[in-house]
Formats: sequence, C-alpha cells, structure tokens
Amino acid sequence: MKDHNGLQKAMYADLKATFALSAQPVVRAVKKVVDAYATRNTNLGRATWAHPPRSGTASASPAAPTGVAPQSRPRER
Repeated sequence: MKDHNGLQKAMYADLKATFALSAQPVVRAVKKVVDAYATRNTNLGRATWAHPPRSGTASASPAAPTGVAPQSRPRER
C-alpha cells in the first residue's frame, strides 16, 4: 500500500470489528500509520538518524546540570 485510501480500504472493516471502534477512530488510526511511515521514509532518505550531534550542542551527560532544583527539606516548626 502506498496511500491512505488503499490502506483504509484494506484494513477498515477488520479494525472496526476487531476493536469495536466507531468510524472516526479507525480512520484516524489509519492516517496516523500512513503519516508515521511517510515521516520515517523521509528521515531515512535524509539519513537524519545517522548524524552524530554537532559540537557545541547540549549533551545529555550525567555530569551536566539538568536545570531542576534539588528538593528542599521541609521546614521544622
């Protein structure tokens, strides 16, 4: 299947019956799948997943501060 309509024709009745859904959620789910594959194919074509981060960008190292303030202890009365 290469398009939204083809996948919807192939899967609509089965999804609707299997999951007891109304029409709108089934149509939305099919569209989400088509959009996810389109995004995946675009990203694979650009090979955006393969590039290491550029120098000078933030890294997620444990030594880097997270910007979250430490929890304070409750005040005693």
